[in-house]
Amino acid sequence: MEEVEGSSPPAPTKFMTETSKNSLSLHKHPVLQEIRRRVDGASPQLKLALAIEGGSMRGVVSAGMLAAMESISIAPEVFDAVYASSAGGYNGAYFLSGNCRMGSSIYWENNGPFIDKRRPLRKLPLVNLDFVLDEVMVEHKPLDFQKVVDSKKLYLLATDVNTAKRHIFEPAESPDELRQQLRASSTMPWVAGPPTAIANQLFYDAALTEPVPVDASVEAGFEAVMVLVTRPLESGMTPVNLTTKVLERVSKNRLRKLHPDLAAKSMTLEDRVKRSKLLIEMRDSPGVKPPFIYAVAPEVGSPTVGRIEKNRDSLLAAAQAGYVAIKNTFGVECSGKFITDSWLEDT
Repeated sequence: MEEVEGSSPPAPTKFMTETSKNSLSLHKHPVLQEIRRRVDGASPQLKLALAIEGGSMRGVVSAGMLAAMESISIAPEVFDAVYASSAGGYNGAYFLSGNCRMGSSIYWENNGPFIDKRRPLRKLPLVNLDFVLDEVMVEHKPLDFQKVVDSKKLYLLATDVNTAKRHIFEPAESPDELRQQLRASSTMPWVAGPPTAIANQLFYDAALTEPVPVDASVEAGFEAVMVLVTRPLESGMTPVNLTTKVLERVSKNRLRKLHPDLAAKSMTLEDRVKRSKLLIEMRDSPGVKPPFIYAVAPEVGSPTVGRIEKNRDSLLAAAQAGYVAIKNTFGVECSGKFITDSWLEDT
């Protein structure tokens, strides 16, 4: 990324030209400054990682964010590593392949056989991961698996059922290994069937232990982490109602049957509230020493979707909310739209 002596300076990118109109676009936050520095072609000063939350169909929000990053020339080469959980791993893979705009359309164009409430009547999981991994990502919206493997940047998270701990996969060495890692990271308990088996280990969705992979990236030594969050951070501050507490207790009882510690170690709603408070604090008051964390999240009041949402308009609105969040973060005028042919365009 260093400029070669005697070479001409890099040509202005859309990111560089549009953000220069607004001096507030960098917010003086070390993470955003490091991103701008790299986009401008300057030498890196901090080890920089991208952390992507998933949340099944709620991952459409982080997909919209990544599509916006593509549109303002924040390319995969800007980041030293990408850490991702659950659906965030699929989004990260399309981002690293250079085609996140197409990948994002899977959420509203190819979700029919993916989530089918009739499947449990046939004693099949509600969610069909085979359809996404073996059909959609191969035939309908082909992912360049080899390009993602060659990047050696994608670190996927899952939950090890045998140890009840978070597991971080090293970057896959083959397309088949990448498919298995993506499956392991997104196998929601019961909803997506039994745990995914890899090398005599059983894995469930990363959401049980680290749905937002911030700790994983910081523990790996990254000094600056940009985090893509799929819900407004302030939404995590709302009180936990009785119904939610009951559902959480039922889930924990089922997890306990798999491993005595799995229920105890899985994240609670109170844990999520604490995480939201910490992310807000580190975004607004980064301090002077690393690690520096900058979380991008939809604005309060933005359209939200659930983990098994299928409504096209709702999914498009949520994707647009993520798209706008990135544009606002970097001070770029947002004219991007999710249009009827399912491609993101700047009009």
